[in-house]
Amino acid sequence: AFDTEQLLDCMAKLKDGQSVNVPIYDFKTHQRCSDSFRK
Repeated sequence: AFDTEQLLDCMAKLKDGQSVNVPIYDFKTHQRCSDSFRK
C-alpha cells in the first residue's frame, strides 16, 4: 500500500528543491522501519 499523502508531499518538496525524509521499508516484515533516511 502507498502512503499517497506522504508521496505527494515529498514530490512537491523535491520539485521545490527541498530535501525530504524518505521512510525505509522492510520487505521481510512488510512494515516501515522506525528509521528514515534523507534523500
